[in-house]
Amino acid sequence: MRRSFETADPLIPKSAPVKKKSIRISYDALRIVVSLILTAFLIMGMSLFRINQYKSAESLTEQELAELQRECDALLEQTRELQDELSYVENKNKSSQSILNAQAEDLTERTTTYQQKLDTFTQMTAELQDKLDELAKAKQGILDKLNEIPYIDGFDEIASTDTAAIMNMGYSTDPLVNLQARFEALLEMAEVEQASYDKLVTAYASAETTLNNYPTIWPVKGAVTSTYGNRTNPMGGTGSEFHSGLDIKASTGTPVSCTGGGVVKHAGEYGSYGILVIVDHGNGIETYYAHNSDVKVSVGQIVERGQLVSLSGNTGRSTGPHVHYEVRLNGTAVNPAKYVSLMPS
Repeated sequence: MRRSFETADPLIPKSAPVKKKSIRISYDALRIVVSLILTAFLIMGMSLFRINQYKSAESLTEQELAELQRECDALLEQTRELQDELSYVENKNKSSQSILNAQAEDLTERTTTYQQKLDTFTQMTAELQDKLDELAKAKQGILDKLNEIPYIDGFDEIASTDTAAIMNMGYSTDPLVNLQARFEALLEMAEVEQASYDKLVTAYASAETTLNNYPTIWPVKGAVTSTYGNRTNPMGGTGSEFHSGLDIKASTGTPVSCTGGGVVKHAGEYGSYGILVIVDHGNGIETYYAHNSDVKVSVGQIVERGQLVSLSGNTGRSTGPHVHYEVRLNGTAVNPAKYVSLMPS
């Protein structure tokens, strides 16, 4: 910018009047100044516009931020609620797990106890069944011995037991209940069987004397040379004769045993029987031991089963040394084979 100034002459005194200064500005300079001013206003306007835009954007951003903050707070609240629900569920799960663990322990304990009871009942039932089997076997043994005596009756009725009625029990889905019912039925059966056994023992005791006197063994050991019944006459001749006993081969002097307890009724010579021993066993039963060489008992003597009564021989109507063994029931000769338990060896 050009400026034009008028300067004072230094030689002129200061008190002399001074002329007014004038500033001259060229058009170009003015245009530049105006341009600068306009540019400045334009920049300021743009800056204000930008500032307003920034303020508006900042306001919107603050609103969005506030909205985001509200949403974030809502999310945090939901998170807290979910966390509370999760904690409640976890606590409930822990409580449920504790209950389930306690129930599992209780169930395991009850199952163990149940199994122990089941095992105990099973063992007791098996033991009781074994005892019942032994009792039934013992009872049957007594019954068989008693029933072998033809003149003692009624033991089958004494020993009878209605086990089917006792074992007729209901069915349950619980095996322990079924086993307990079976055990109780077996106990009841055991009581009935025991009562039946006691009756048999009492009956056996009352028949003990008869049983001890009953002829059950062989008088000697040896081969049977002639059985009971009709046979060819051993003394020769034609026809047959009735043989009232068993002929058992035995050399002279063989010990002859009494086949059952009793009282000696005869001991000595007796016709065709030769030297004969007769033992009265009671209940109408008598046994004959014939063709002896000697006797070892006397009349009226009480003898026991297996006791020596004579020595075998060949006396009387005999074709050789042997023992003629005879059993008579109420005076009539019967088959001795029905009264001996084992054949001689």
